[in-house]
Amino acid sequence: MIWRITCSVLVCLVLSGCSAAVSRLVLEEQLLEADRAFSDASLEEGPAAAFADFLDPNAVGLPNDGPPIVGRDRIAQFLSEDPDMTVEWKPETAQLSAAGDLGYTWGRVTATVPVANGESLTVHGKYMAVWRREPSGRWRVIGYMNNRSPSLE
Repeated sequence: MIWRITCSVLVCLVLSGCSAAVSRLVLEEQLLEADRAFSDASLEEGPAAAFADFLDPNAVGLPNDGPPIVGRDRIAQFLSEDPDMTVEWKPETAQLSAAGDLGYTWGRVTATVPVANGESLTVHGKYMAVWRREPSGRWRVIGYMNNRSPSLE
């Protein structure tokens, strides 16, 4: 009898542990999907509109070679100063906090800006976005930073 109870308890513990691991994997994939949708929106609507949609109102941006920018509206305004710029990125990985309500993604980013004579300048870099999960389940960026690096393609 004790053996059956012990086995039952062990099975429940194993299954609950597996359930937590599956839940964590699902949340990580949802976070990666949110970041991919963010990049898609940047290409379709422009970076300023995408950042205005995906950022938390109190987000902090740490642009390469620039001072911190605090607030979603100020970040969107900064990005709208160059309306012909395109920015796209590909997340490499996502990590979550133990509670599953905070996480980060990082990956490779490419920005292209038109310059004189119909030419364009393309800059490659890395980025990290810190995300917070809202009670509705939607992920919003609360911190974003990037830096330049050589193209790794």
